[in-house]
Amino acid sequence: KEFEVYLVEKCKPTDHEDLEKKSQEEDGSSYDTLRDSVTGLYNDNAFDILFHGNEHKQIAVLAAEIDDYSLFKREKGQEYVDRVVCRVADVLRGNFRSMDHICRLRENKFVIIMANMDSKGMDLISSKIDRINHELRKNPDGLATISMSVGVAFSDREKTERNVFQDADTALERMKEIMAGLRNDAPKA
Repeated sequence: KEFEVYLVEKCKPTDHEDLEKKSQEEDGSSYDTLRDSVTGLYNDNAFDILFHGNEHKQIAVLAAEIDDYSLFKREKGQEYVDRVVCRVADVLRGNFRSMDHICRLRENKFVIIMANMDSKGMDLISSKIDRINHELRKNPDGLATISMSVGVAFSDREKTERNVFQDADTALERMKEIMAGLRNDAPKA
C-alpha cells in the first residue's frame, strides 16, 4: 500500500464547543487556533486535544505524508504546494466518515483518527487508501500526479508500550522506506 492515514473522530456539533472550551482552558486559545489556515482542517493543536480525548477508545490512526512534497516545493513554489495540500485535504474529506477527524500536522503530514474502528477494519482502511491515491493521481487544475504514503495503527494492537499515534508514525516511516526502495529499483526511462 502507498498510503497510511491517521484518522480522528469528527466532532458532533456540541463537541466543537467542548473542543473550543478545552482549548481555552488549556492555553487560552480560541477555536480559530484549532484550524489549519490553508485547508481548514484541524491543526496540531486540535490533534493534541482530539487524540488525548480518544486515547482510551477503540480507534485507528492513520499517519500520511504527501510524496515528493519537497520536490514540488523546490521546483514549483509555495503557491503550487498550497494547491497540492488543498487537493489532498479535499480528497481526504470526501473519503472519511463525519465521525472521523482529519488533521494537518505540518506542511505535508496529515493524521486521521477513525473512531469505533479496530483491526478488523484493515481491509476497509486499505480500500480507502487505494481509493484516495487513485483520486489523487487524477490531475485536475494542472497539478502533477499526487500520491501519499500512509501508516496505520489500531488501538487494539498487541504491543502497547507506545501510543497508537507513535505506532502509526513508525508504520508511515517504514512505508516511505519501502516506497523509496521501489522507486530506486524501478527502471529509468
